[in-house]
Amino acid sequence: MAIRSLVPCVLGMLGGLIMGWLAASYSTPSVRAGQGDRSGESILATGPVSVEMDRVTKQLSTTDAVYFLDYSGGRLLATIPSLRQTVSGTQVLGDFAVRDLVADFQPPRGATPRFAMTIGQVGLGTGTGWAPLFVLETQTRKVATYRLTPGPLRPGGEQPPTFELLELKQLP
Repeated sequence: MAIRSLVPCVLGMLGGLIMGWLAASYSTPSVRAGQGDRSGESILATGPVSVEMDRVTKQLSTTDAVYFLDYSGGRLLATIPSLRQTVSGTQVLGDFAVRDLVADFQPPRGATPRFAMTIGQVGLGTGTGWAPLFVLETQTRKVATYRLTPGPLRPGGEQPPTFELLELKQLP
């Protein structure tokens, strides 16, 4: 009698596993996570700010950003590296864009905000794309989506990149 009651459960479990395997092997991801590393109260991550198809070479050209999340200051910083030779030497990192995460998430007074972040990738297979930055604050249970855009060219160099808060959503 006990074996007879287990048969539907086992069949249901096997059916679910097969359906899950089929769905996973068929899906094509439209958003993927980027690379990152955490050390103490800081998180460092990289990801493409833009991906464009070169009309001449027909190759994808990626512009990457470096993101730094500082817990203690409640700040998000980012720069878009580019190789520049100057009289004083080689420069790779330009000016940093700064975003006040405490102002964006507004955690309760006295609460210590806790952040996690990851980089997504949108539209990279189409020849154009970009990488949204997703930041989660665990006290408020909110997720923010940011976009980093390069600063405009100006005489003597580039402006710092800027952050745009695209969406701030409450988790259910």
